[in-house]
Amino acid sequence: ADRLVSLGTLVSGVAHEINNPNNTILLSAETLEEILLQARTRLDELDGSDSMTIAQRPVGEIGEDAQSLLTGIIGSARRITRLVGELKGFSRKEALEKPASVDLNDVVQGAVTLMGHAAKKVSHHFTVSCAESLPPVSGSPQRLEQVTVNLLQNAAQALTAPSQGIEIGTAANGDGTVSFWIRDEGRGIAAEDLPHIRDPFFTTRREEGGTGLGLAISATIVMEHRGNIDIESTPGQGTRVLVTLPVESGPSNAC
Repeated sequence: ADRLVSLGTLVSGVAHEINNPNNTILLSAETLEEILLQARTRLDELDGSDSMTIAQRPVGEIGEDAQSLLTGIIGSARRITRLVGELKGFSRKEALEKPASVDLNDVVQGAVTLMGHAAKKVSHHFTVSCAESLPPVSGSPQRLEQVTVNLLQNAAQALTAPSQGIEIGTAANGDGTVSFWIRDEGRGIAAEDLPHIRDPFFTTRREEGGTGLGLAISATIVMEHRGNIDIESTPGQGTRVLVTLPVESGPSNAC
């Protein structure tokens, strides 16, 4: 808890200082990329001259190498922006103001609208199954949708072949709770990693740009809604994430 308080203080103090120079780097690199795209035509015209060099290198090599360098700079700057945003989201402990009556089917449908195209690109078997007459929950539809989007993104990133499926659905449990679940047929999670996947900054995707904050943020939001996240996974077979929330009152429509 002390470390999280320190993290919140650190993030609030330095996020602005990090974002300002990083935004300058990103905007400048994107501008240079546009200039380079136009300049490459001229460089290609000069490519036939054996005597023409830039930085002691044949001019024909410059355009391609410069493009690669700029792509790396832009990608890194965007990763910094995303990381700072996730840190701010994780460290900011906001109370739910004026909880609304939330239709969990609408939350799932909103997340599918945002992530469905990306999911279908990596899986030929993406299915949505929502229960009818689902009682609403009390909370923030935007933050619950953030959880659903995070979990869908994780499921999509876990797949190793388009033949593997992703399923998302909702259910009324008959005990004063409702649930939504996401199941993928991806690589799964190793047994030794499973107890740690909700820990801040723990990730099995470090080389792919993972920050280890998405699931930690999701778990925090679900806890704020007095709910639970249960995760079951088998390496090589896939993962199932079940989010359970207490109901408010009254039925809703199926999505």
